[in-house]
Amino acid sequence: MNNQNIWICPAHPSNLQKTIINKYNNENIWALNAKRKKAFNELNLGDICLFGRLRRDEGLRYMGIVKTKKIIEEKTDDWPFKTPSGTYWKYAFTLSSVYEINISKDKARELRGWTSDRQCWLTQTKLSGEHKYRFMNYLINNYSCYFDVLRTKA
Repeated sequence: MNNQNIWICPAHPSNLQKTIINKYNNENIWALNAKRKKAFNELNLGDICLFGRLRRDEGLRYMGIVKTKKIIEEKTDDWPFKTPSGTYWKYAFTLSSVYEINISKDKARELRGWTSDRQCWLTQTKLSGEHKYRFMNYLINNYSCYFDVLRTKA
């Protein structure tokens, strides 16, 4: 097992469009709200992030590798990560590479060990133990052609 973390990043399709499918200021970027400081501190450069959601016919649709981390103290009005009240999500990270994947909601639940179709991730979550191992093996077996980091560090 490697020391590379795998994170599940629940993502609404409109937010994916703004900064993962497209770029924000020439970067693929994601952010966490102020309540997620602990998760941000545990996020390491080189970690794998899986983006999507387990609702309707959706699943995990994008995979990226953490390139940089930054705390955004103030941002212009075009910053895509803010609450309806205008509070900025200040814990940001950029991704060095983003790849399209297709892990169905059912497969994601199976890899996580969930049996109910109602279970899903609500916040950014770091996988550990058996769950990390299952996801890592699935990524290696199905998506390692996208980047060498899975082959060399797994």
